[in-house]
Amino acid sequence: MIQTLQRFCSADGEMGRDDYFKASIVRTLALIAFMAVVGEVLSRVIPGAAQNLSALVWWTYPFSVAALFFFSWPIVCRRFNDLSGALNAGWKKYIFVCYFLPEGIQISPGINILVSILILLSLYPGLVLLFRPGNKHARFKAAKIDNPA
Repeated sequence: MIQTLQRFCSADGEMGRDDYFKASIVRTLALIAFMAVVGEVLSRVIPGAAQNLSALVWWTYPFSVAALFFFSWPIVCRRFNDLSGALNAGWKKYIFVCYFLPEGIQISPGINILVSILILLSLYPGLVLLFRPGNKHARFKAAKIDNPA
């Protein structure tokens, strides 16, 4: 159990785009299940949270940031390692900052527009992480050329 959790949380190593895609789907489903449980527990603990959705969003925000960091950050780091310089390290910091942006919380129209623009800018590194071949693909291709079957 401990070794599985360590592998789940480890940012060491490389992750190819296929593995990244599969891990993203699995971790997104796990994140949805986790947040459903957190939302259900908080709606029962916080008085009036079931009727007041903004209170529920306010109380679940720290859990959602921690869960996003726990579920997503290790695979993002592994995929960055696989790309080895295809994306600037500044994009890694940018993705880290995007985890803390307040989505779904109505603050003011100006801040909501700014948050939306910042999230749209994160599409570029997301698409590169998802579709660009990395070292793992290069090793697979080299092995396939060396040993044609």
